[in-house]
Amino acid sequence: MSKNNPVIKSADKLILSRMFDAPRELVWQAWTDPAKLKLWFKPGDAFTTFSAKANVCIGGKYRIQLKKPDGEFYTVVGAYREIKAPERLVFTWAWEKDGSGNDFGEVEAQETLLTLEFKARDQQTELTLVQEQFASTESRDRHEQGWTGCLGQLAKFFGPCAGGVKATAGDAKNLIGKEFVITREYAAPREMVWRASRKRNIWRNGGGRVDSRRRSANGTRSRAIKFTWSCVRPTARIFPWAENFTKSLRRKNW
Repeated sequence: MSKNNPVIKSADKLILSRMFDAPRELVWQAWTDPAKLKLWFKPGDAFTTFSAKANVCIGGKYRIQLKKPDGEFYTVVGAYREIKAPERLVFTWAWEKDGSGNDFGEVEAQETLLTLEFKARDQQTELTLVQEQFASTESRDRHEQGWTGCLGQLAKFFGPCAGGVKATAGDAKNLIGKEFVITREYAAPREMVWRASRKRNIWRNGGGRVDSRRRSANGTRSRAIKFTWSCVRPTARIFPWAENFTKSLRRKNW
């Protein structure tokens, strides 16, 4: 979980600080790796991160497309001004007028500047986000709402979703190609969980290959049961994937 700290605002500046349950290197990667950006960067669950591009170098550009259920696009673009991994990232921020295309398009006149500072706090990270040069307080307040949602999505990306599992400094590097086991208890009958586990849409995009021989469900109808995933070649996608499995059980959509 992230810790919400007070928001600081002035006429043309917005400052937000959050604490994340992940090492600084992993939080940095979440902002600079396009594949990871696509997993969490959106202001709420109603949006889809349609695409994410990021050439993280001085002068390099990024482009992130967000799509609403009604098909409307919100696309933000910018260029990197300062990069000091994994401590500080500065880039411009502007919205495209259309945003529905596959490549960079015409942007709105107003451009703001975004500064991210990453501070290590043991195995946690304090992130300070500063956005400035707003044209109006209305624009500032809309961005505050959007960033509050985005940082909440980032907290969910890093938060424990199964068996108290948390990201650690070595996970991203040391687990590649190795087995990774997650155990999660569900307040559901064993037969229901087993049927859910065999649905293809549950395991799709799981961040690893599931070994069905290792899946197990133990317990009775009247008690919470324990379910174990066993995956090889895991990635950070294992976390949102496990959350999707939990949501599916709640919806009983098998």
